[in-house]
Amino acid sequence: MGTLPTPHVFIDAEMIRDGGSLSMTFEDQHQQRFILFVKIVMPSLKSDDIRVLQRAASYEAPVLIEPAKRPPDTETVRYSELSGEASQLSWEEASSLMTVVAPWVSKLSALRLEWFNNLNDVIARHGKPPTA
Repeated sequence: MGTLPTPHVFIDAEMIRDGGSLSMTFEDQHQQRFILFVKIVMPSLKSDDIRVLQRAASYEAPVLIEPAKRPPDTETVRYSELSGEASQLSWEEASSLMTVVAPWVSKLSALRLEWFNNLNDVIARHGKPPTA
């Protein structure tokens, strides 16, 4: 990717419906959209409670996705924004992006603010599960 884009507009925070991956979407000064994404790695615990699994989960290293570079939709396939070109980030780079957008999240709903805070926490822990 080269130079890390500078967030200019915060768009959203989200928990993905795969069990707990987290994302934060923003635009840079050129109105190019980016998604900071961390994929959940579920533990091999035996539990029917998703919250128990999420609390014990770890996360893969962060990536920055460029949705504009996703494959084009076809008649039979619709590609998610998460299908865009992805570049690996360090935990420190992900943290710096979160720091820039943090002052802009005050108008989020309670649930989306929780997801933003969860993403911030995952990044601070470098993807490791929380300690008990």
